[in-house]
Amino acid sequence: GGGGSGGGTSSAAAMEVVMQEEQVILRVPEDVSELVKEAVKSGAGIDLVPLKEDRRWRLTVPGLDHALMGVTMDLPCLLEAHKTLDKSAYYKAGDIGQALVFAHTEAALPLAG
Repeated sequence: GGGGSGGGTSSAAAMEVVMQEEQVILRVPEDVSELVKEAVKSGAGIDLVPLKEDRRWRLTVPGLDHALMGVTMDLPCLLEAHKTLDKSAYYKAGDIGQALVFAHTEAALPLAG
């Protein structure tokens, strides 16, 4: 009986590498939205740091003289995100259930939830 190589599913599962991307809605004040777009597009990037307070974030954007304060908000329902390679056929890339909402000051943020 038994024995064998036992390779089956356990080795296949161990070898499988899945690249996941998390998808959220990023909402920033209108007056800095172009700076954020340019930073992401150019590869300069933005610095998104979770704070010790639950659901709070700090966002640093190149060209902005202060950090934006943010909070994670749960959306009332899941949104499906789709991608395309040829602008003709689309495939589901994930579900979005949260939004990161940013403001110039913490006092201007909505209540977390």
